[in-house]
Amino acid sequence: MHNAMADKVLRAPILFFDSNPIGRITTRFSKDMTMLDMVFTNIAVMTTQGCLRSIVVMATVSYINPYLLIMAFLGFLYMLWVMGVGTPPMIATQRLDQTY
Repeated sequence: MHNAMADKVLRAPILFFDSNPIGRITTRFSKDMTMLDMVFTNIAVMTTQGCLRSIVVMATVSYINPYLLIMAFLGFLYMLWVMGVGTPPMIATQRLDQTY
């Protein structure tokens, strides 16, 4: 990701460098890399643990009550719907956060 971002900045037109001070460009690089290094690793670990925990619980409970798999499937579909509805406003908020 860092290489792609550096490539885009290096190939940017001169107008980009005239309108953006070097400090803003450097801050943007360091902020993005800090987000990847610090926040993303913690989120990835928590997401993996949560998914694996959910799979183990569903396997254990469905062994006892197989009808629960129907509700789990419906819950999964609902989760996909919520993600589809909630992702565009979240992306818009992140873009707004990056402009200030």
